Amino acid sequence: MSPIKRIALVGLGKIGLYHLSILRNIDEVHLVGLMDEKDSARKTVQGMGINAPFFDDLDKMLSASDPEGVFACVPPGAAPAIAEKCLRQGRALFLEKPMAADLGSAKKMMALLADRPSPPANAVGFMVAYYPTFEKTLDLLRKESIGRPRHYVATMLLGEVFRRQEGWRQNPALSGGGAVAVLGSHLLYLIQSFFGLPETVSAGTVRLFSNVEDICHARFSHPGGLTGEFRVSWSQPGYSEMSIRLEISGSEGFLDSSESSVSLYGYGAQAGAADQPAGPAGWQTWYPWDLSGGEPPPARLQFIQSGYAAQDKDFVLSIGSGKNPRVPWSDGFKVQKMIEGVYRSASLSGETIPLPE
Repeated sequence: MSPIKRIALVGLGKIGLYHLSILRNIDEVHLVGLMDEKDSARKTVQGMGINAPFFDDLDKMLSASDPEGVFACVPPGAAPAIAEKCLRQGRALFLEKPMAADLGSAKKMMALLADRPSPPANAVGFMVAYYPTFEKTLDLLRKESIGRPRHYVATMLLGEVFRRQEGWRQNPALSGGGAVAVLGSHLLYLIQSFFGLPETVSAGTVRLFSNVEDICHARFSHPGGLTGEFRVSWSQPGYSEMSIRLEISGSEGFLDSSESSVSLYGYGAQAGAADQPAGPAGWQTWYPWDLSGGEPPPARLQFIQSGYAAQDKDFVLSIGSGKNPRVPWSDGFKVQKMIEGVYRSASLSGETIPLPE
């Protein structure tokens, strides 16, 4: 077993409690501190049977518990202040996604990280990177299983917002935006992971219920002629759980990828020039249990849970190793550029603009 790491967690809202339930079951974790400004969170944690020291002040927690790594499960607008304190003290830091509420704040955070002679481990919470089907999709793309990607349609749907809401997610200063930043950033991570950063973006947003967008449709263009469509909504009836789908058309085949399966259709000898090798024709499909060697799970939700668990353990094991986990801040910064580009284009009535630097 790897060495035990002293871990603290900041922010005990819904997502923080979810991370806490995972961390308590990782053998390499010693929970040395929990922090939330609301004292009611103390009772919630105690009700979970967790007796780690509780604090209502970040400085006090860092001083008293001296963690090697910190999980910051807070709104994006609160992340920069936590990042500055942790980085100056050399503590590894996991940030829930997106890493900041705006590109300017993310740039300052990256500058702080670069100023460290030996930057501590750092991660952003895009757990979709650990879904077996998306890992397989990336592998198939790297192997050019569909030849050269030409176009993709990336869709993310959730049926959660159907009336006016109040809270941090409806405050752009804290959330960074609506469906694009809070939900769609997962899909933007996959797009940049599979295809690299786009060169240009054209986007439009729709507000149905609050001060932030509930729906967005964007178009990306990438180097080499690849084009893509990005669609996100958290106001889609019939989707009680987050649903992601990427349909990728290539010169020699087609990929259909979601949380629950990835299917490859090879055009075979019917596609491409005569001197180009053709892959097998027809459909091949993989499911998460095919890729992990396990049994089919009883519920789709377990795909999500396993992604969170793998993500959290990856970060914990990276602390002190000299290596970053799979999704470091540098990837989070790329996503922040894409978020900024979508919002800038939408504010210009869908004008096609270069991706912000």
